[in-house]
Amino acid sequence: MSDATPARRVDIGAAFRWGLVAFKRKPGVLIGLAAIVVVIFIIQGLGSGPISDLLERTLAKCDNLASAECQAAVNSSMSAILVTLLMSAFFTALAGIAKYGVYRATIGMTREREPLLSDMLPEAHFGAFALFAVIYSIATIVGLGLCILPGLVVILFFQLAPFYILDKGMSVSEALKASATTARQNIVPMLILTVFIVGTMLIGSILFGLLTLVLLPYSLLVTSHVFRQLNAEQVA
Repeated sequence: MSDATPARRVDIGAAFRWGLVAFKRKPGVLIGLAAIVVVIFIIQGLGSGPISDLLERTLAKCDNLASAECQAAVNSSMSAILVTLLMSAFFTALAGIAKYGVYRATIGMTREREPLLSDMLPEAHFGAFALFAVIYSIATIVGLGLCILPGLVVILFFQLAPFYILDKGMSVSEALKASATTARQNIVPMLILTVFIVGTMLIGSILFGLLTLVLLPYSLLVTSHVFRQLNAEQVA
């Protein structure tokens, strides 16, 4: 099984157009699959609210970082800070795993397979996908938080890995290698796709992630089409 294909001419515009047409075919099912991810975002937002308020009150006491009042406030809030970080990591990983159904549905639609709500149920290659999702989701969020650039690099080189896992049956290591190789050989279209993906992530985060209901399946439909083009495969 080959890791990746040589550089190919990619029609990004065709991917955007096909994604829109494909989404209109089964919007209810695609939105239903994305709803699981949105519910996780909402729970995360509601759960982190009180902790965020506590941290804001702590920072309000820290005009002088060396003051005894500031030090006492920080010390009393350390547990809340730790809980916030752990919650963020947990829900980020959980949301990544919950995208399994959307990935299966969108890659299947490039082969004329109708998307189903049952696509969310663990079946083919779920274990490998879940492992990848945990690593990729946390690496992306941490990377975006570290001056943004590291997160963009993660997305650029590894965003195709779940498609190699689900469509080609690769292991996580094989999929990561194949995705990185494909990105290096097709850097311009992959850069365009990365900008698009990051844009949908930012817009989708508005209103507790409700816009993700549409943007997540659409962005994965576009990416699925690009994946087929990069592997010289026909799209239904």
